[in-house]
Amino acid sequence: MCNSANAENKMPAGASAQMLVTFEDIAVSFSKEEWEYLDEGQKELYREVMKENYQTLISLGTGFPTVIPEIISHIEQGDEPGSEERENGKSSCSGESGNKRLE
Repeated sequence: MCNSANAENKMPAGASAQMLVTFEDIAVSFSKEEWEYLDEGQKELYREVMKENYQTLISLGTGFPTVIPEIISHIEQGDEPGSEERENGKSSCSGESGNKRLE
């Protein structure tokens, strides 16, 4: 006798479960205080890694190409991470969407 609940949970051989990964899932955010502890080389590495992660997600088709995460937007404008936190009093980890749409 086959248990229908178990049958539904089984995947075909060779199949793997996939989850949608967003930029926010893999992004690293620094507070103003944390950012000040980094030297210039570490800051540049952070910028490069965040841009590369974003481009990788786009190339894999997991990102929506007309939406730019707030972190990337700030990096491209030359702002320090955490500047949005100082501007609006909210942490980048507040759970609010930090994306800007391209025009």
